Amino acid sequence: MQDFMGPINDAVLAGEGWEGNEHNPFEVEGFNKDGESTGPDEGWQAAGYLAKKSWSAVTSVILSASEGMGFLKKLSNLCSDEGKLMRWTTPMGFPISQRYTKNRVKQVRVFLHDRKYEPLVRKKLSIEVMDEREVNKTKSASSIAPNFVHGLDSSHLHATVLKCFDKYGITDFFMIHDSFGTTPAETGAMYQAVREAFIEQYEDRCIFSELLEQVKDQLDQPEKAVFPEVPAKGTLDINEVMESKYCFL
Repeated sequence: MQDFMGPINDAVLAGEGWEGNEHNPFEVEGFNKDGESTGPDEGWQAAGYLAKKSWSAVTSVILSASEGMGFLKKLSNLCSDEGKLMRWTTPMGFPISQRYTKNRVKQVRVFLHDRKYEPLVRKKLSIEVMDEREVNKTKSASSIAPNFVHGLDSSHLHATVLKCFDKYGITDFFMIHDSFGTTPAETGAMYQAVREAFIEQYEDRCIFSELLEQVKDQLDQPEKAVFPEVPAKGTLDINEVMESKYCFL
């Protein structure tokens, strides 16, 4: 939706059209759960179709990534089965907790004053309220992989800043998530620090094994759980990252 449908919808809204079309050519009529029309869907259905095709292609080519995601989802589900929000700690010691809970939907009927048509109009409103008592298992499982990777990226950023300061004396930083910046004169040193911190974070350790142990520790009945196997390692030599020209910087 963001990369493909968004620009089309923006062009249509601006009155410019897209590829000779006055409306998004991929949109279809949408309907709510009661079967009532909600108007053009702005390409949501088509975007969902493209997303499934893209995902199928990715998982068939990048098998190790798919296996890693499957491992993380199974750990998330084990926590959800016990009604727990999955927690873990990054390599830098920063605690992370996934807080995905189900929402309770309440139907509320209210009377609203309408000056133009009726003195009093009754409306039915839906209000969603977060319920901390029930974990959203589906959302937790679908979010664990990107959240886990974001945690590793943030840990790498923390370690890079410390190395830049302690080893190279860099004091000026411009950091955004997994992007690293400093003054031009210090770029070469940061170039080294980014790679050194990355290698140190992953060398001689298995982050999946560490996460598995953390999940075991937070379960009330780990003896009853069926834990997934840690994905097999590939042949990457992590030290070759030092030769990577485009490693984050």
